[in-house]
Amino acid sequence: MASNYLAKGLKRSALTVALGLCFVGGVQAQSTSGNIFGNVSGGEGASVVVTNNSGFNRTIPVSSTGQYNVSSLPVGDYTVTATRGGQVIGTRTITVRAGAGSDVSFGGDTATLGAVTVTASNVPVIDISAVDTRSVLTAKQLERLPLRRSAEAIALLAPGAISGAAGYFGGLVSFGGSGVSENAYYVNGYFTGEPLSNLGGFTLPYGSIEQQETYLGGYSAKYGRSDGGVISQIGKRGSNEWVFGAQVALVPKSLRSDGADRYYPNVTLPAGYAYGNPALPGKLYSRGGESYSWNETYSAYVGGPLLKDRLFLFASAEANKRHSVSAPVFGGDSSTHGEVKDPKVYAKLDWNITDNHFLEMTYMGEKYDSSGTIYDYNFATGVEGAKRTSVATPANQNSEYVIAKYTGYLTDALTLSATYGHSRFNNVQINPSIIPGLPLISNSTLQDPALNGGVPRTNAQPGFQGVDARDYTDGLRADLEWVVGDHTLTLGVDNIKFEAQN
Repeated sequence: MASNYLAKGLKRSALTVALGLCFVGGVQAQSTSGNIFGNVSGGEGASVVVTNNSGFNRTIPVSSTGQYNVSSLPVGDYTVTATRGGQVIGTRTITVRAGAGSDVSFGGDTATLGAVTVTASNVPVIDISAVDTRSVLTAKQLERLPLRRSAEAIALLAPGAISGAAGYFGGLVSFGGSGVSENAYYVNGYFTGEPLSNLGGFTLPYGSIEQQETYLGGYSAKYGRSDGGVISQIGKRGSNEWVFGAQVALVPKSLRSDGADRYYPNVTLPAGYAYGNPALPGKLYSRGGESYSWNETYSAYVGGPLLKDRLFLFASAEANKRHSVSAPVFGGDSSTHGEVKDPKVYAKLDWNITDNHFLEMTYMGEKYDSSGTIYDYNFATGVEGAKRTSVATPANQNSEYVIAKYTGYLTDALTLSATYGHSRFNNVQINPSIIPGLPLISNSTLQDPALNGGVPRTNAQPGFQGVDARDYTDGLRADLEWVVGDHTLTLGVDNIKFEAQN
């Protein structure tokens, strides 16, 4: 991987063109929208009006068979009203979920049993238009669930999802046994995976998540870049009501229990077996109470109309600080005090150009800083000593994303959507312990004993580590969707370029 970082001009592009035929209400992985479809009793002559609190207002005529379909709806809460001849037949409220179809029918769910008439106002309907395996959680659900504030913690609620190997990839997720580097991350429809290693990706400030889809399998092949699962987030947007708020979340070390001390095993061995070092069995291996962590998170948001029914803003910021103390195990002589600062910002503009044409602009940024201080440590007494001049290797990572999306309802049956995105990811790591003018001696035990007198020649020069990586992505996705009777025909192109420098 180090050689990949140092390679210049590494470019990779992927182009997929897909033509699909599916039922009305078909779903799309990594989608930022959903569908509403259904039936209205009486058929032709009726119409359906779909509105929300962000200025969305569409009127769809009902076909002669009583069917209607409204596709490519931004996720959120909607009011659906069926009318005929100026008279209201019925009204429903529905939450549109990402990549899913919602059946909202009128007049078709009344049954007469003798003298008893039973009317169902809002019957849960299984979405048979979807064949994928996934879970979708909304902002309202996330407010109530006791979760760690991360996209990966949300993803672990999906069946078949497990945490990656602790100590290496513990913050990442494996889906159905796949590798943690085989997943795809999306925010507002744009790929946000770490562009070089594909380990993790950019995710929204926790309080800015409107919905998160977690796909495990069964999604269409035209949504690629993943052999494992997909974590797709959709950010919040402004509405006709101004809202604002702030939150402080603390995990203090004083309220966390200490880890248990660990000892070398000391059991009676079978005949013919012996410990390699008979002085170790039963001795202390690590002090659990000397390693601990704590963190605090500060977040705030504001959203509302810049121009009622037409132009909306939502902006949020989150600053997360994590602190840790790591004591050594048996034989170690130093402890490390670490600090991670991880602030994020998210801003979104939504412009209802007309009732049939919409433009969305998204900006996201993150600045990740990791640093550490090293102290002397007496393992026998468990006492920390003086601060050392050497420090832990600091890491600095900055990322920015700009995403633009256009949605046009060209006719009642024809919808065009296009998303363009650009990202920049900087990763800087410089080893502060480098000693100028002194060479690195690696694998000193492999030196020729005839030349060094049988004693390996070493020095204090640490291994070189100097990373100044700059990675970029540019991507365009466009989809044309045509509803033909009971079917939906989709033609699309999805092209993204990855470039790594230094």
